[in-house]
Amino acid sequence: MLDRLEFTTTKKDGHIIIEIRGEMDVYNSFELKNLMEELSQSGSTKFILKMGALSYIDSSGLGALINQQMRLQKSGGEMFLVSLSDQVRSVLELTKMHSFFKISGSENEALSASSAA
Repeated sequence: MLDRLEFTTTKKDGHIIIEIRGEMDVYNSFELKNLMEELSQSGSTKFILKMGALSYIDSSGLGALINQQMRLQKSGGEMFLVSLSDQVRSVLELTKMHSFFKISGSENEALSASSAA
């Protein structure tokens, strides 16, 4: 089991796609914040976070996602969460945060929803 946090970043149709693997917790959730803010400083405003390989998220990880969502909303950007692992989906539903985020089943669904907006 991967207990650290790893990212793979690609670009497609004007979106930054970040695949997140491992566990996001109090010890490493700042890494996502740092990555997204660095990419935003380079002009990126549209993000898709692929979360199928994220095996664990705690309240700190959830807080990092919430902060990024709020930051992007204020600046006219957007963020989609896609391919949620069962654990991440459960946390979002239990905390009632699933309605706060834009959630899509796949990367292509998120790209379609973004271009339709």
